[in-house]
Amino acid sequence: MKKLLLTCSVSALLVGAAGYADAQVEGAWLHANTVLNKSVTTNEAITIATNVAIVQPVVTVADDAAESSATANQTNTGNQDCGNCAEKADVLYYSQDSNTGLTSVNQAGGNDNNQGTLVSAAVDSYNGNTGTTPSGTPTTPSGTPTGGQGFAHAQAEAQQTNAANDVEAVDLTFRNALIDHSDNGNNGLTYTNQATGNNNNQLNELSLAFSERPSGTALAEADLGQFNTGNTVGEGASTTESPVVGINKTATVTASLNNNVGVFGVNQTVGNNGNQANIVTIAAVGSNLPGF
Repeated sequence: MKKLLLTCSVSALLVGAAGYADAQVEGAWLHANTVLNKSVTTNEAITIATNVAIVQPVVTVADDAAESSATANQTNTGNQDCGNCAEKADVLYYSQDSNTGLTSVNQAGGNDNNQGTLVSAAVDSYNGNTGTTPSGTPTTPSGTPTGGQGFAHAQAEAQQTNAANDVEAVDLTFRNALIDHSDNGNNGLTYTNQATGNNNNQLNELSLAFSERPSGTALAEADLGQFNTGNTVGEGASTTESPVVGINKTATVTASLNNNVGVFGVNQTVGNNGNQANIVTIAAVGSNLPGF
């Protein structure tokens, strides 16, 4: 009996000890602090589109207007040039100097070249009399110069096209373009086109609109389209010539294009299928503009 009781007592102590340990562990879990590290990666595609529309109305109650327009179209299509040993030279020597007003030279020694000079001008002359104001005309804002308002609009457009041209020249000992001691000291409008090649478009174009009234609105527009498509150039040396000659070309400007006043344009080429253009538009309003 004693042995059995002892065993039971020990068992009871062991059971009690086990129960106490469980309670302590449970309490520790209830009061624990938890640290959590978490990484999050987010990939987003963002598209931002900004559309800005600017509308600036031009409101001018003009007493008169000047409108100038110039339009050109130069086209070379389907040409065949086989000028073997066709030496050519374009020379301007001590030419086109000290002129006043409008001076224009077009010089071409090549084949199928288009050259042009276009000038369009419109002037609203003002003599100081604005005339009778039409009924319903808005009141002129305070501070507007007296003498009426003018509207000047100048536009120039040009298109140059070279398409499906074939150049097969061989053995050119020279094909030269030379401007020597020329186009100097001119006053006004001075234009020169010089071409010894093939299928070249050369153009000088000016559109001018001017109102002499003391105030108003001036608009100038210029547009140029140049196209080269489907052209073939097979220039080279003949296979039968000895020594080999080949193709020799020069374009030279010497002691020229100096001391000019005004609008000035020059196009020079010895090549093939070239588009060259100088397009200028001028619109002005005012009674004290320099040069008018």
